[in-house]
Amino acid sequence: MRTREQAEISSAELILTDLLKPGIHKASLSNMDTSGTSVVVAKCLKDSSSVLQKEYLLNELDVMLSITPHVNVIKLLGCIISSGSPKPCVVLEFATNGSLKDVLHSFEDGDSNVDKGTPSVSGDKLLSFADQIACGMEHLATLKIIHRKLGIRNIFVGKGRFARLVAFHTQ
Repeated sequence: MRTREQAEISSAELILTDLLKPGIHKASLSNMDTSGTSVVVAKCLKDSSSVLQKEYLLNELDVMLSITPHVNVIKLLGCIISSGSPKPCVVLEFATNGSLKDVLHSFEDGDSNVDKGTPSVSGDKLLSFADQIACGMEHLATLKIIHRKLGIRNIFVGKGRFARLVAFHTQ
């Protein structure tokens, strides 16, 4: 298990770009070793956050630090929590297709294969999402982690419409 100190990244490496929802930003993380950048998600405390909200964020960080990598769980990339940081935050992998909620709503709103007149999501794909979510939850269960906020807003869909759950809840 990594420690907070081992996961610490420099605030200079993270550039917040788009606000996705309050406290959740799309960001760019520079990799000092390769001179490249990655698109990531940063869950940051708001400027007016309370001590209790900071404690919640740090508790979520500790849970995420204890999770061994799994294909159906969004990976923690790092954190910015050291004193003097402008905004404490956790940095996670970015899922290109957004939340499962957004993906399913896009199908309801007419995202269909116009040529064939059929919805883009099939029953088989829905079962595949369910299976992938169950695999991610099973992984957390083997680590004795209870996900108390499982919902389609906390399941994200990456490349190839592959479902991955996030092991913390958004507020």
